[in-house]
Amino acid sequence: MVKMETEDGHNYLLLSDCYVPELSLLEAAYPRSPSFFRASQVKFPSSDHGMAWLLSAYARRLAYHWRDDYGGIERVKTLPLETWVIGEPMCSDSGLTDWFVNQPQNYRIILNRMPSKLDGHQLRRPWRYMYWHLACKGRKRIPFQLHHRRGATAHLIPSAEDFLADMLENCRGPTERVRTYLADFGERFWHAQGLPDEKL
Repeated sequence: MVKMETEDGHNYLLLSDCYVPELSLLEAAYPRSPSFFRASQVKFPSSDHGMAWLLSAYARRLAYHWRDDYGGIERVKTLPLETWVIGEPMCSDSGLTDWFVNQPQNYRIILNRMPSKLDGHQLRRPWRYMYWHLACKGRKRIPFQLHHRRGATAHLIPSAEDFLADMLENCRGPTERVRTYLADFGERFWHAQGLPDEKL
């Protein structure tokens, strides 16, 4: 499993990977708590959309348990907790091409983003605990186990470092700036924030 973190005082990024489960399993994993998730049912156009939304939604659910640290429930409901699911590049000169060699079609790179601070205070980061939660077998109310690549990954680190540096720079602007960067980079990607009323 690959896990790499970086931040610049404004944004925190975590890069990981996974094999995206089937859409039916993701739909069955729709969170029912906190209560604001029950107000509406977000529709997943594809398993990649569902994966992006669920990872952010689960991070948001963890943030809810720490809501006092985040400034209350309303802050938790709107906090930027973004997930980018990145598929095999559409062009061979992408810096991430090597990641997908000899991998099945459902293999994806995952990038999670959140603010480093809120009102000048360092924020607790739910992403690592969330991945631990999803990797454990037999967890209640989670109908799938998230799997990651195994084996040697040292050869992937240089391209990951370059990608994270570029993403950190682009995350200082609006989300559209990140979309443009990924499109220019030749990547296929899906984005979500795990918001209760989000349109994917």
